[in-house]
Amino acid sequence: MKIETNYQYLIAMIVIEPYLQKGFENLSETEDRHLYEISESVGKMGNQ
Repeated sequence: MKIETNYQYLIAMIVIEPYLQKGFENLSETEDRHLYEISESVGKMGNQ
């Protein structure tokens, strides 16, 4: 996932929120992987 716009950044943050509410220890392997991928993309945009 590549985040290039502020809109995409906002959508990524909306997707991350339920994972945070669920708690890291309660995530499935798939959810954990998805959260990691989104978090990496958000972090890359923040470093631009």
